[in-house]
Amino acid sequence: MSSELSSEVWLHIVRCRCEHPHHYDFLPLDGPQPLDVAYCSHPREWVPCELLRTSAGKYTMASLYSWECVTVLSIDALRHSVLTALNRSEKLLDGVEPKLPREIIRCLDLSFDERPTTDVQVLPDLGRILGLTNIDTLVLSHPTTLRLFYDEPPSPTLPLPFSSPFPSSLRVILLTCTDHGVTMKDILLLSAMVPHLERLQVAEFLVDGSLNAVTTGSDILQGLKWLSVGGFQHSPIRINTQDRTPPSRPSASLRSLLDGLSVGSGMPSLRRLDILTDSEIPNRFLDVHSKFIETLSIPGAHHECVNAADTFQRFTSLHQLIILTGPTPSHLPRSGNPSVAQISVIRPPPPTSVGPLPNHIVITQLDTLLQEVFTIAPTCPGLRHVQFFPPHNEEWAASASQRIRLASSEISFSF
Repeated sequence: MSSELSSEVWLHIVRCRCEHPHHYDFLPLDGPQPLDVAYCSHPREWVPCELLRTSAGKYTMASLYSWECVTVLSIDALRHSVLTALNRSEKLLDGVEPKLPREIIRCLDLSFDERPTTDVQVLPDLGRILGLTNIDTLVLSHPTTLRLFYDEPPSPTLPLPFSSPFPSSLRVILLTCTDHGVTMKDILLLSAMVPHLERLQVAEFLVDGSLNAVTTGSDILQGLKWLSVGGFQHSPIRINTQDRTPPSRPSASLRSLLDGLSVGSGMPSLRRLDILTDSEIPNRFLDVHSKFIETLSIPGAHHECVNAADTFQRFTSLHQLIILTGPTPSHLPRSGNPSVAQISVIRPPPPTSVGPLPNHIVITQLDTLLQEVFTIAPTCPGLRHVQFFPPHNEEWAASASQRIRLASSEISFSF
């Protein structure tokens, strides 16, 4: 009897071993996960080198999953590892359907802040020459990496068409740097060069002269359904063990971004808004977009974005409110919202450098949020379901279930 594993068993092992972080997935529009990128361990944690090195045949099978989401940690890795692999032309072995790395890659994360001194336009080769036809997600960890796509960017006021270095399959761009902001000119260019863009994260925004480039006749980001501003996973409270105090002032630059994007007829398809760094929502944005937003995410602490007078109730189509918990939850808006039907509470895992919060802090968080839900329930007559997404404390969940039964609440809860 042969001890060799069948191809089906081997592929099952590889699929489990190559489970990449969820933020690289094309997330459901109404799901609890925010449009944000967490601090992750090294890609070797989900790329099984021990399997890739077993044999040529096993490598070709494993590459079906190991190449799906590619994290690039340096310019050299981009040039010498990724580009080399994308130029390969050999076929897969062992009867597996032939696929090359350039046909497999769905997500590309440029996780570095270097700019090459020569061959600046590295990435147009990836999109145009090598044909990354299946890529739908691009993660840029620093604004300088955006310049890899164009040395001298075209003016956003130029008439179309002009050449775009981005693949036509691209649907998601995550600009994750919270230290250096992108400008309105960058966003206008993305709108023009990625016409099918559906999801966009802007972790930090730089207010400069290009903010006024959006005019009443602008029609930017026509297909955008999901806008995420700020960076919850990268905020100081999440990554600094010595700093547990949330920022006391909302982000003025992100407020300017929301205001600037509401000029003209931009973002007519917007249905979800994630406020990941607290920011007041300007009246112009509320006037134009609030009545269409169906899912809203807010940080659990200092959410002035919805506590400002008459803000929360202006989201008249809101179905789901998502609360991202941190060490110090704040009061939920007391103004209420008659349309919200579901509240989802999610506690994203902390960075590995920080480690899990002490159990007593987690229990205090959850107790506070549960009491807040009971408090605002009378002002949200449409509220029918509250879900606490794991990881959570099982002992606390059992205790909470007992409290809910005693309260005879008409709202269903799940843990």
